[in-house]
Amino acid sequence: MADLSADIEEVTQWADSKKLSVDTVKTLLVYKYESMDALETLTPEDTSKAKIPMGKMKLLLKAVRNTFRAVDAPSTVAAQQTPNTSAETAAANLTPNDLA
Repeated sequence: MADLSADIEEVTQWADSKKLSVDTVKTLLVYKYESMDALETLTPEDTSKAKIPMGKMKLLLKAVRNTFRAVDAPSTVAAQQTPNTSAETAAANLTPNDLA
């Protein structure tokens, strides 16, 4: 079993590096976002259910998006070789405001 305290420390350090508030970090931990793997699954709906204030929610979602986007993004070569379906194009054009 992984060392939970090390995972929590990693989440806390990540949040600090993204200048997220202490209250936001506490809320993440209360809702069991205790590892970076768990944090990667965070959705706008989750932050609403957790009653994170709007400004803090937007900063949190931006931090999550910026942290995990590079890891999950397909290579530009593959994207250029594969034509998008209309659904993929629509999803790619979503903005954070569309998710809120």
